[in-house]
Amino acid sequence: MEAVKQISGSEEMVVSANLHPKLLVVTNLFEALHENAIVYCNLKGNEQHLSVFITGESDIDILFDQSQKGKLELILHTLGFKKFEAIKQKQYKDIVDFLALDSGSGKVIHLHTYYRLTIGEPYLKGYQLDIENQILNSRVYNKEFGMYCIQPTFELILLYLIESLKLRHRDLITMHLQNRVSFSEKVIYQHNWLRKRTIEAEVEAVIKSLFKNYVPIYNLVKGEFNRKQLHMLAPLIRKEFARYRLYSVLGGLVQRWYRETAVTIFRKLSRIFTHPLLSMRVNPRGGIMVAITGSDSAMNARVTGLLKETFGKKLDVYRVCLGRRPDRNLLKWQEKTPAEKEHSLPSVYNGIQAVMTAREKSKNLMLGITAKKKGALVVCDYIPENKIMGHDGRPVLFDFARSKNPFLRVLGKMESNIYAKSRKYSPDLVFRLMGNDNGAGKVNLGEDTGLQISMGIKQPGSNASKTITVDPGKPLTEVLYIIKREIWNVL
Repeated sequence: MEAVKQISGSEEMVVSANLHPKLLVVTNLFEALHENAIVYCNLKGNEQHLSVFITGESDIDILFDQSQKGKLELILHTLGFKKFEAIKQKQYKDIVDFLALDSGSGKVIHLHTYYRLTIGEPYLKGYQLDIENQILNSRVYNKEFGMYCIQPTFELILLYLIESLKLRHRDLITMHLQNRVSFSEKVIYQHNWLRKRTIEAEVEAVIKSLFKNYVPIYNLVKGEFNRKQLHMLAPLIRKEFARYRLYSVLGGLVQRWYRETAVTIFRKLSRIFTHPLLSMRVNPRGGIMVAITGSDSAMNARVTGLLKETFGKKLDVYRVCLGRRPDRNLLKWQEKTPAEKEHSLPSVYNGIQAVMTAREKSKNLMLGITAKKKGALVVCDYIPENKIMGHDGRPVLFDFARSKNPFLRVLGKMESNIYAKSRKYSPDLVFRLMGNDNGAGKVNLGEDTGLQISMGIKQPGSNASKTITVDPGKPLTEVLYIIKREIWNVL
């Protein structure tokens, strides 16, 4: 069954009835674009790519009419899309990143909005072609997927342009030494799919409209599709597109080397050092800190790991543990009365250990704050309850403040000062997880595990928290979505 949807004026389009189930956020996106007469064009039209991105497994690359930018961004905001910024080394002119959280799957959807056709070398994209109107005016409607896509002839030519401009000196070395002339299966599939849907006369006509010296370019395009052929094509395109350059030849080369080197170093160093180094995207509205706490450290680690797995694909996520838990001897010692603590032999040792633990927690907290200030999402898999947060308890050495022993008083004051300094940096969200007891006193971390979650939300200008309790019968997947949704609402 087919439904007819009004676009604007007398224009109509035919929409297939759910031949390819989309994620809800993707469905809402295209419905809103059509209802508001937004002129757009998906930059890849083969069914393999479309099937992947409508299920949230790939990014969505869409060219929009630049004159509708304000209207479009208002629509995206209404749909729950939020603007994020790539780090400076990965920013490209007139390409804006929007992310949304799908309510059904809990997946983060990534939309690249192109207001100009910016293409070129990896880490640079040094060309901005002035053919956006031609592409938008020639777009075709895909009834099977219910969206407008780039016309196959333009997509085929763009494929040649993009892949030839991507070739670097290192690619030429591997091409000659290792005979790596073929492209990936994904690119080859795209090329073959487009070839079946284009006519040579149309390809020649479009190339003639784009290039002055079009004959050698057309001859290479109608030849074999491999790196050797595109290596010969690249200098011809660069010469023809000299007026579309965003950088000089030398400036572009230096810029690309700097960007790639910086991003590569940041990624590698972030795995070695604890200091937060960003390599993806940040929140221009400011980073947030989320704490996951509860009686079971394995559960906390599992949840924070899944959160990083979800958000870390698109955003810089800094995972930090706010210090080690006190050992059993210190915990037993903490339960003693002030008089018993002071007269027990290991009191000095335990006091020093408590101060060291406080310093470690404070240090890690400040690393998290640094990442937050840079715009990252900070996830803590253990928050020292009753300590740094100061919600419903007091530091370990609280009683030492009135000790007769001057050394113990110094230790108590040191620990107190550390926590007092740290307390103002409370997380934006605190989730307390509690699992159903299976009889052995341990939590089963399988997908059907029932969890109870209490969520603390920091109120503006206050350390007080509002608590939300979720039915403990909910499975882990549902609880994870609740956590993701609340994080997304704050981002």
